[in-house]
Amino acid sequence: MEPAAYSISQEDHVAFSVMHFYGSFIQFVLVVGFFVIAMTALLLALFEWNSAYSAIIGGAVGMVLMFVLTRFVTVPRHAKKSWRDFALLREPVELTLSQDGFSMVQPSAEVTAKWSDMVAWNESEHVFAIYITQHQAYILPKPQIPASHIDFARERLMESGLVKKRKRRK
Repeated sequence: MEPAAYSISQEDHVAFSVMHFYGSFIQFVLVVGFFVIAMTALLLALFEWNSAYSAIIGGAVGMVLMFVLTRFVTVPRHAKKSWRDFALLREPVELTLSQDGFSMVQPSAEVTAKWSDMVAWNESEHVFAIYITQHQAYILPKPQIPASHIDFARERLMESGLVKKRKRRK
């Protein structure tokens, strides 16, 4: 397959960070949800319904407020700062895909990886991410890379055992 050239813009890095945030936020909601349910059960056992009802409403409002602030303020701000701080993110990249893996060549770095070593993949409308750890990924900006390359990478990742996006290898 022909190499594809791209560079990660600040908008691409923010899009990746927001996409990654959604997966982490779901896990957070499950943990906090369990805590809210446990506290509600405790309040119901110790006090009357009005106290439990107030706790439920307060918890729900707090979670929505936290989600909105994190999604629209904190995540984009941190992503922009990390993009500015990490020079390697801004360098041009030449991506070459093969049946066994892929390589990325930049002026100051070169990576060769196997599909079978990747731990997950995810995608949004703007980026395709190939995860090397639970929180680190190679970011491929979809507008700059041919759709055939993205399809090829997705197929190879699925063949390597990562059958669904956001699902880690078992």
